[in-house]
Amino acid sequence: MQMKSPFTVKTSVVTLIALTAFLAIFFSGHRLKAEISHYVAPPNIPFHAKPATATATATQEVVRPLSDTITGNKVATIVETRPLPNLVPLILHFASVLGPEWPIVIFTTAGVSEKLKEAQMSAPFAKLVHNNRIHIATLPPDVVFSNSVAVSTFLTTAWVWEQLAPADHVLLFQTDSILCSNSEKKMEDYLEYDFIGAPLEGTGWGQGFNGGLSLRNRNLILEVIQQANFTAELTHNRTLIAADENAPVIPCAVEDQWYHKKLIAMQQAGKPVKLPTTDVAKGFTVQILWDDRPLGYHQVEIWQKDKLGHIDTWCPEWRLIKEAMPFDPAPA
Repeated sequence: MQMKSPFTVKTSVVTLIALTAFLAIFFSGHRLKAEISHYVAPPNIPFHAKPATATATATQEVVRPLSDTITGNKVATIVETRPLPNLVPLILHFASVLGPEWPIVIFTTAGVSEKLKEAQMSAPFAKLVHNNRIHIATLPPDVVFSNSVAVSTFLTTAWVWEQLAPADHVLLFQTDSILCSNSEKKMEDYLEYDFIGAPLEGTGWGQGFNGGLSLRNRNLILEVIQQANFTAELTHNRTLIAADENAPVIPCAVEDQWYHKKLIAMQQAGKPVKLPTTDVAKGFTVQILWDDRPLGYHQVEIWQKDKLGHIDTWCPEWRLIKEAMPFDPAPA
């Protein structure tokens, strides 16, 4: 038998090591991209009613359902379809304050999903995606949020809440909301409530709690959706008012106040629904009603311009937020 020279053996070993290193780098990079982009909406979303200017029946292959990665009873989510420059820093901030028990699901468009792939250049963002603490769910291409009614319609359909199973508690936040790292409060302090957000009672801006930064009981939200239809009620009440401007109905065109109305009705029917007092709610989130040391803020530049000095000291992170709604035109 002819023996290989030591040089040949050494060359083979070096070649094998180099090939192994190349394959490891190649597949690790592609794995990260896949983890960022493989969450897509299933086909034929069972909307109770279509958004004002959108349908959600696009057929897309389901690669990996969110329920495979949301294994705990808590989840945070944001619906954002604009490629905002503050989106990644804001999400990283929420992830930091909430901690690892709160995975974050981003519902967005295919275009923004592609932008978020580029965010893998951000080491902190890439690490959280790799560790399944951030999940990106791509909406069907024909879901368009052109106005607030379309957003509310989307949030009053079962599909979005079903995707967040098996979590019992859902923190819904927007890019005009923030959590304060100086707060002695934590999100877990409010898990006893079925719906809590910035209080609106007595402000002249409606009833209940604003949904822009809100913690909700997912199962109870689904129960409301099973029993009622936001779009059908809105259409019916508008029809009544069109026929008689003195009709004793008030169209509820925003999802948070619609949910509050339904939860109050459940309470009155004897169901054990727990809602916070105004004092508790404003300690959770400040919007219109003031609290010195809240856990978070919503739309502070709109409602609290005269207190921005205090907010700068208590919650300097508020400058990460963007005062805009999801249906505003995307920046050029």
